[in-house]
Amino acid sequence: MKKQLICLLASAFLLTSVALAAGIGAFDSAGCNVYTGSSYYAEFDSNYDIDAYGSDPPLFCDGLAPVCLNGLWGYVDRNGFVAIDLAYSSAGSFSEGRAFVGTPDGISCIDTEGNLLFTLPCQQAFPYSNGLAKFRQDDLYGFVDLNGNVVVKPVWLDAGYAAEGFISVADENGYGYIDYSGSVFITPQYEVAAEFSGGAAYVQNGQTGMLINMEGDVIYENVYSGLIDGLAVTQAETGWGFVDALGKIAVDCVWEDVDLPSEGLIGVRSGGKWGFINLDGEIVIDFAWDFVWPFSDGMAMVAVSSDGYAVDQYGFINSVGEQVVACEYDSAKSFSGGRAAVCRDGLWGYVDALGSEIVPCAYEFASDFHDNYAVTGSNGVFTVIDAQGNPITFYREEEAPLPPPPEEEPQPEEEEEEPLVLPEKETPSGQKTSVGTIIAIVLAGLFLLFLATAIILREVNIRRRRRRRLISRGRGKHGK
Repeated sequence: MKKQLICLLASAFLLTSVALAAGIGAFDSAGCNVYTGSSYYAEFDSNYDIDAYGSDPPLFCDGLAPVCLNGLWGYVDRNGFVAIDLAYSSAGSFSEGRAFVGTPDGISCIDTEGNLLFTLPCQQAFPYSNGLAKFRQDDLYGFVDLNGNVVVKPVWLDAGYAAEGFISVADENGYGYIDYSGSVFITPQYEVAAEFSGGAAYVQNGQTGMLINMEGDVIYENVYSGLIDGLAVTQAETGWGFVDALGKIAVDCVWEDVDLPSEGLIGVRSGGKWGFINLDGEIVIDFAWDFVWPFSDGMAMVAVSSDGYAVDQYGFINSVGEQVVACEYDSAKSFSGGRAAVCRDGLWGYVDALGSEIVPCAYEFASDFHDNYAVTGSNGVFTVIDAQGNPITFYREEEAPLPPPPEEEPQPEEEEEEPLVLPEKETPSGQKTSVGTIIAIVLAGLFLLFLATAIILREVNIRRRRRRRLISRGRGKHGK
């Protein structure tokens, strides 16, 4: 009987725990962030956003974020709900109202309601850009439109993304460009070919980088980037500078080193120190830093070094050169969404644009903030946090806690003395029980009742059998 009782209690605990465990707060993966068993990193196609400067892509795209738990992928929304149930073998970010997910039939495209639009017999598909999505089939790349029609057959060894009417592609002869219908526009001939931006594209053969226009004509040789903010990096014997889309020198080549333009400012080095100039080449922030990074959200990451080569500590300045965050962190990421991830003693947290550490350094991993959300990781588990660093639990709609009751307006006091009435005990709003949870508890209770009844009946039968055996033995002795 003791063993049956222990079994009964254990079953009750298990069933109650399952019934009350509504909501998901920890994931195996969230967005593009993955854990390899030894390190965390953001896994995404770096060519997708050519102006990202290495920052993590947004967690929520079209209002939905891909998440994974126990090997199954789905999507959550900003309101704290599981918008599309976790039922896929893989899931990509939404773009232009569509996302690609892994199904038994292949790579399928769904809309933001989870409706199946079409399925591709391919191994991989990438987010839409300008109405076209790249896909990989038998290690060759092609493109489909928003309706799933193959507009560029999978015949290319590599491919970029649709931008300004053209796509960079590669065959055995090198890289070139096709238009959105798949027709070759610039014959493959380059070792490197980036997407068009501002009417020009960066291409390279050997050690020579060139800026070409949409006709394939060379605008300027000896460049080291495509057009960003209308400027491309170049170098002369006198130093580094920038050319514009017409191939004219826009910033004189007088600097020891330069960074890429961002938010109208450019990091440049002079006399061994870095400062910032504007797009006209005028000095805006004096040369005081050993290292600088491009501006993002009105803030630039800066660093100090004791030997001029290795970074000692990271901090941040604003667009007028004021140091907002002291150089006291071991590592950091650029500002995004009004916050920056910072690292101290191997653990990550966040600072805001006022220099306050709003989320303590307590995580093994921290992504960039986008739209007031970020992803943190510890012990191989990912958690979505809000702008204040609070972890978010996502519920299926039927499991969501009930909202707290509206506050009643205070009633005016009456002159007559009212009898004392004890208020009814209310359930705290944070512990409201959902309909789905109530049903689960009722089912658990019925199961426990059934189990208890079975145990009692078993004991009754055992005792009956014992009595019969005793009676039989008694009759046998009497007969002798």
